[in-house]
Amino acid sequence: MKATTISLFFVCLFLFNSCSEKGGQDSFLSQLRQDSLLMKNAQKMQRIKAKDIIIEKDFLYDKYTLQDTYPYRDTTRQFQWEKIKQGLAILENFQQEFFAWGILQNYRNNNGEAPLVKKYKRNEYKRIADTLGVERFQGIPLFLPTDTVTGERYGRDGALVKLFKDNVGSFRKITTTDSKELWLVPQKYVKPIHDTVQFKHAIFVDRNNENIVTLEKVDKKWIVRSMNPATTGLHKPPYQQETPLGLFVLQEKKSKDVFPCRWHNGNRRLCSLCQSLYKRRIYTRYSSECTKYHIH
Repeated sequence: MKATTISLFFVCLFLFNSCSEKGGQDSFLSQLRQDSLLMKNAQKMQRIKAKDIIIEKDFLYDKYTLQDTYPYRDTTRQFQWEKIKQGLAILENFQQEFFAWGILQNYRNNNGEAPLVKKYKRNEYKRIADTLGVERFQGIPLFLPTDTVTGERYGRDGALVKLFKDNVGSFRKITTTDSKELWLVPQKYVKPIHDTVQFKHAIFVDRNNENIVTLEKVDKKWIVRSMNPATTGLHKPPYQQETPLGLFVLQEKKSKDVFPCRWHNGNRRLCSLCQSLYKRRIYTRYSSECTKYHIH
């Protein structure tokens, strides 16, 4: 079957009826051990390292292109190619493992407001967040298998996760890309990705140097399609908020007609870049089109 290609744009409410019988508990613990063994076997596969990643340039969009290192005001900025290679190596290794993939979804709390986790606080924006700074709004509560009453922390909307085949009641068992721990999440917060999906496109946003690079995998090489400036968020309460770090899947593509014409005057570079990528079909037509990697 022809593999479906999607782009990569580079971050549980768990309710479980406890087993009342010893047999049910043994079965559950046995399954956890099997899942752990599967993860260990996947780790024994030949891992791709950053030095193995080959990057070449062949631009599809060549306007406002930046050099690898470029002047900015009274300093210089750069594209952090080593970090980009590290991110691509992570992506390559994930795809070698025999796991299904999914996306955590709760945009604007469309799938329900997440319950409070064990430890939370009010941040500078006066919003509830866990100890890692992930906010409750648009968050997905993650529960440990050993505690099905109160969530441990929140996952971010759009986060790419590994899915295990077995469900626990109405919940999916997952691991996130930033942790090897097992979590449980209600199915309403998880959108499975078809098992033939291959990640062939990646976008890296550097919030420190404020630049963006898009790449496409061709054969065994990653080809740079654009290198441009990008405005990222600032930590400036109560309104401005920094761009979160992590690995995310682009879930929606807006038509260029959505952006008002007045944008073209103040944000000509952004609009030109987006229109060019859209016309050249760097993104596929699937709902989970692109994954994004935010680096610092």
